Amino acid sequence: MSLSLCVPETRNSSIQQLIASNALTAVFQPIVRLADGEIIGYEGLIRGPAGTALESPAALFEQAVHERHSIALEQAAARACIGSFARLARTGLLFVNFSAAALESGIDECEAPGDLAREGGLDAKRLVVELTEQSVIADAERFGARVHALRASGPQFALDDYGSANASMNLWVRLAPHYVKIDRFFVADIARDPLKFEAVKAMVSFAKASGALLIAEGIETEADLEIVRDLGIACAQGYLLGRPAASPDARLPDAVANALRSAQISVYPARTRTSATADMNAVLLERMLVEAPTLTVRSRNDDVVRLFNAMPSLHAVAIVDDGSPVALINRRSFMDQYALPYHREVFGKRLACSLQISRRSWSSAVRRWSRSRASSRTTISAICRMASSSRTAAAMRDLRRAQAWCAR
Repeated sequence: MSLSLCVPETRNSSIQQLIASNALTAVFQPIVRLADGEIIGYEGLIRGPAGTALESPAALFEQAVHERHSIALEQAAARACIGSFARLARTGLLFVNFSAAALESGIDECEAPGDLAREGGLDAKRLVVELTEQSVIADAERFGARVHALRASGPQFALDDYGSANASMNLWVRLAPHYVKIDRFFVADIARDPLKFEAVKAMVSFAKASGALLIAEGIETEADLEIVRDLGIACAQGYLLGRPAASPDARLPDAVANALRSAQISVYPARTRTSATADMNAVLLERMLVEAPTLTVRSRNDDVVRLFNAMPSLHAVAIVDDGSPVALINRRSFMDQYALPYHREVFGKRLACSLQISRRSWSSAVRRWSRSRASSRTTISAICRMASSSRTAAAMRDLRRAQAWCAR
């Protein structure tokens, strides 16, 4: 409902002129209790002169920031909302937005929200002060004392747009709000987004522990409405439930009321890959990428050893053939195996791709090497004992075969 319409026609009109001429209009959007579909209150929103560049609240507050009259505009907006709501004679609560700066300024100047409510003809206990998301609080302890004083004067306290900008869990814990409004980013399309679903579910759990009532903002589809209802969120707000209006409806549209009363259980979103999870995975993979040299299929095992010794931080090396990877050699397993006695002599000149050999191949290679490099049974037995280091069934089987060969 408009206070008065002395409408300036250009954006060059100052905020002070708009306030002085009572050119601000209040509109109200319903807030619905999901358990029974009752409208428990309305959020008061402000509009500039209709048909001008300052009609939208974003443009209005942008101009106020430019003119350094933000606090004055917030105070005027609160007065407009309170006065209009009192004249509507509606039941329920009135939610009004305040920044931290405006809230502190009003208390210091004896124009606290409770005082504004009483001046406008509204019971202060029916007023809920929403701390807006753009609020930057330099001294949280001092601000907490201001919020305590606010509650003592009658109004309730709410944290707006939780999950974005400055609305953090830190404030939730410190200020112990009566209501917490979930930012519309987390609510929009929650019926199909498993990550948003999990985030909101965590908020529900914390709200139960803290005693705060959650309000889901931005409800625009029945699917999202059913999800937040079944998650146990107390209240909701959005275009599906009612658009802002100077004289809002006192009850829900029948279709929405029927959807809330439906006993059908909503289907929670599946934990599948989404574009968001794909983007997150891409970021994680990018962080894991490291610049590393490669070896070719013609490289020898000795080349692998030299590379690992030259680069202690290299955990693996890729073997490529004409630019395409064909194998990956793990540093730890390679160096552990290469440290075995006689391993370098036997396999040092072998191609790196032949690294992954079986114990049978190992015993066979030892025997071939022993024929050419050693003849005594003592040396051959010592070589065979290398295979026993694994102590696996396969290794012991190969060991027995090697020992049988030694006994020939």
